[in-house]
Amino acid sequence: MPAFAIIAHKVQGQMMKLIIADLDTCSRTESPYVMISRIHCLEDLTIVQPFNFKQITCQPSEDTQKEYNKLQLCNLQTMLTHGMEEEQTYAQQILSSCDGTSILNVAEAKKNSRS
Repeated sequence: MPAFAIIAHKVQGQMMKLIIADLDTCSRTESPYVMISRIHCLEDLTIVQPFNFKQITCQPSEDTQKEYNKLQLCNLQTMLTHGMEEEQTYAQQILSSCDGTSILNVAEAKKNSRS
């Protein structure tokens, strides 16, 4: 049967009919996500060998963390500008209790304490 191999970053943005993935070789969260999200349904995915789940759910890369921070900051600024009173108060509390580099961590901590 004809087949070919390709790295996760090369398939980014493409859809594939079938994927055979080796998740055991992944060390961050981005590659497994890219590999698995290239198919339409899980029946089109074959995982080659057992893998350590903790290995692919570890800390995101520094670039990903920075992007999450930017998105969280944008979310808080939107709440301040257009949110209801409760959202504005929440956003103000988050922004006043962080240094700008750890917005996501402070927001998650507050969110978890409210649950």
